[in-house]
Amino acid sequence: MGNVLPPERALARAKALVKQGKNDAARALLIDVTRRFPKNARLRKALITFDMPKSAGRSPELAAQVRQLASLCESRQFDKAVVLGNSLLKALPGDPAVMLALAAALVEERRPHDALSLYEAIIRMAPTFARAWTGFGTALAKLERHHHAISALNQALEFSPFDTNALNSLGSSLRGLNRHQDALGCFEEVLRLEDNGAARKNYGTTLMELGRARDAEDQFTRALDLLPDSHATHRDYSLVHKYRPGDPHIAQMEDLERRKDASLDDSAQLSFALAKAYDETGETEKAFKAWSKANALRRRDIGYDEAHERNRFDTISRLFGDYALTPISFDPIPYKPVFIVGMPRSGTSLCEEILARHPKVWGAGELEEIRLAVTRAAEANDRRLSHDMVAQVRGRYLHALKEIQAPQGVVTDKMPGNFRFVGFMRLAFPEATIIHMKRDPMAVCWSLFRSYFAIRGHGYAYDLTDAADYYARYAELMALYDRLWPSEIHTTFYEQLTEDPEREVRAILDACGLEFDRACLEHTPSQRAVRTVSALQVREGIYKGSSEAWRRYERHLEPLRSRLADHGLLQTTPPTSHLPGAAPLHPAHPAMQV
Repeated sequence: MGNVLPPERALARAKALVKQGKNDAARALLIDVTRRFPKNARLRKALITFDMPKSAGRSPELAAQVRQLASLCESRQFDKAVVLGNSLLKALPGDPAVMLALAAALVEERRPHDALSLYEAIIRMAPTFARAWTGFGTALAKLERHHHAISALNQALEFSPFDTNALNSLGSSLRGLNRHQDALGCFEEVLRLEDNGAARKNYGTTLMELGRARDAEDQFTRALDLLPDSHATHRDYSLVHKYRPGDPHIAQMEDLERRKDASLDDSAQLSFALAKAYDETGETEKAFKAWSKANALRRRDIGYDEAHERNRFDTISRLFGDYALTPISFDPIPYKPVFIVGMPRSGTSLCEEILARHPKVWGAGELEEIRLAVTRAAEANDRRLSHDMVAQVRGRYLHALKEIQAPQGVVTDKMPGNFRFVGFMRLAFPEATIIHMKRDPMAVCWSLFRSYFAIRGHGYAYDLTDAADYYARYAELMALYDRLWPSEIHTTFYEQLTEDPEREVRAILDACGLEFDRACLEHTPSQRAVRTVSALQVREGIYKGSSEAWRRYERHLEPLRSRLADHGLLQTTPPTSHLPGAAPLHPAHPAMQV
């Protein structure tokens, strides 16, 4: 190769090539020189903004407002940026700079779906504009459409290989697909280019989910050096840090809390972190007050429609209350699904971790596929239970398993909220094992109250009374399923699992058709990622006593106890047997081939 131009001369040469209409040559030159000088911020920015479509003429007044829009985004005043951006788009329809800034603000304001059409419009104008592809991929990642996000972000990196925003978002989507080692590679590449707080935070989260708590704490510490006002990073740090009286991080969080410029979500995350710190330092009064504040803030932020939730349960109960389908015979499949369900914080993560230690089991983690398959099949069949609907659920779910490259054999799917869909699982996958993890309702509701859920589908968790009501509906629905399939749902009580692990693990393995393997009882954690609020707890193995942790706060929890008692949920004693022996309500009929 010839001599490589220094960065400033390369930038000038690329500009001259663009004037000559030689855009491809200009981009190739910039990529080649940036490869030699990867930390040069001007070279990287030139690639990110290369081929940005030009805006039409603007009046001086509108030009000033466009600059103001950019300034609002720069200062992270995204709510104001959305208002101004929408106003400007009416005056300057199709202006790429306005659309780009507005789309970015919408993503930050948790409206990524609204941003997609803006990014798509920019990409139609300029198909090789890397920044638009990065924004498009980031919006898709926020919507958890990770396969599509990865495709868009790879396109961005083809045009701008050193774009740290694209690499960071790509790592997040890879992590979303449980490709944690690939995700680490992306974050490490970002950090080779620049010391980036967001990348360090994501790097720490990925390490935490892999069980590497000390390494995660180091990354969160370094992220906080760069992002001292990041409430989310303070909460992440709190998850891996053990607090002692006088811990300086507590004072740092208290100082940040006294500022009044945070969003509801940021304030909630910081309050959850403070509550954990106070709890670990023995300040139970301050801890309960902080948890109460955190839950109230989160509830205000995401809302909760109790009537809508009740209607969802009632719809499923009516559907299966009138259940009269004959069993269906399906062609054999190379998988043996094991669905692990129950209330969140009931021990489902521990159950999956135990199974994942078995050499014949592949732990898929928390999959949305059953919920999506049921939703789409219901929409296609006028929400009526039918053989066609059941077959579509099966087909969609099997397609999803192939898409995530699940290996043949036993595959665990641990999504607590899928207890709602047990009836569909039983009909669509007669060869599957369904494990229902059941835990003391006081322990579950208290654990929910102490937990921040990143997804917005747990609105019931942020109020103790609502949590009790939700638990009651869950218990009623599972009782219906137990009546319909009394010998086909394996119930494991969390408390019994911690009291007599070997007996309970043997029973779980037997239900899955697996021989006993002592590795399932070992305290050495598996190397697989765990993407739940239990990510660190499951690494500690099976231990007693966690279901009694709420008793330290018993005085504060009398309303919860009273509500659970109203539902008749405090008199239940875990049975000694695992599977009732009664005959099914619906004996086998001649099978229907699909």
